[in-house]
Amino acid sequence: MVEDPTVGVITNRRDVHADVVIRCLRNEGAHVVRFNTEEFPQDIKLVLDGTEHGFSGRIAATGYDLDAKRLTSVWYRRPEPSLAINQFSDQQVKRFVSNECQAALANLYELTECFWVSRPDMIRKARHKLYQAEVARRLGFKLPRTMVTNVPAEAERFYHQCRGQVVIKSLSGTQLVYDKGQLAAAFGLYTTKVPAASIRDIESVRLCPVFLQEYVPKQLEIRTTVVGRRVFSAAIDSQSHPLAVDDWKRADYTELPHYPYELPQALERLSTDLVEALGLAFGAIDLIVTPKGEFIFVEINPNGQWLWIEEVTGQPISHALAKLLIAGKEQQ
Repeated sequence: MVEDPTVGVITNRRDVHADVVIRCLRNEGAHVVRFNTEEFPQDIKLVLDGTEHGFSGRIAATGYDLDAKRLTSVWYRRPEPSLAINQFSDQQVKRFVSNECQAALANLYELTECFWVSRPDMIRKARHKLYQAEVARRLGFKLPRTMVTNVPAEAERFYHQCRGQVVIKSLSGTQLVYDKGQLAAAFGLYTTKVPAASIRDIESVRLCPVFLQEYVPKQLEIRTTVVGRRVFSAAIDSQSHPLAVDDWKRADYTELPHYPYELPQALERLSTDLVEALGLAFGAIDLIVTPKGEFIFVEINPNGQWLWIEEVTGQPISHALAKLLIAGKEQQ
């Protein structure tokens, strides 16, 4: 008799994406263990036991006591820092405890040999925007001209080479700040067109490297969600709203028309090839469709959001992800 699959979900208490996928998994008969990392170690027990026969890992909390070897697949979703650090007042002690918690979990993950969506080390590597762009370029995606620099003269040269049609972006993404487990602040940089007047302050880039790209005119933006070998694409009419013209994330998504979009087959293949080349099983790819109908690669988020796309277009992304976690490598 074949046991039902046991799927681990590594995330946090407030992750609504995880809520939806876990419902799908249970509807399909899978046993699900949800691991909210902010609850470790105060509410979750971990034992990594090394003997002459090798290492074993065991995690236990209210509702489960699990040998990690029983896991058939793991979804590495949205872990958060441990709340245990709030038991200490000394900042150095807080930092030490936080680092020890992260190191213990990292060792657990590396010792858990099953199918992952996706492995944490691959997610971390794929987040590097120039690395992912280079992999995409080698596969055949078209990319805008790009520069990262802290040299004022190079930034100015790039600006003039692009005839002043340049955007500045965040290289590290949005920084989230948590206080006692609650999101206290989010700091980041929307994609913003560089005004000519800012060249007068070009010397300031000595203090912080800038991520510059040639501005690409837009007809539409495409969010392509790759789940294993399945592809779900949705068009976002960012040009219909003044706040969204340069970056659709500035506007409320409910005010932007969304609809299912059929990518050319060659681009669908490129999308799945990119996810595979980055060592991932999932990826959310952003593309621009220019007024001339060209498709330009913007970036891939190796652990991106999709629930709003599912809600407004009806595309069954959560169900596909649940099926992938159940099938594991067999569906790859």
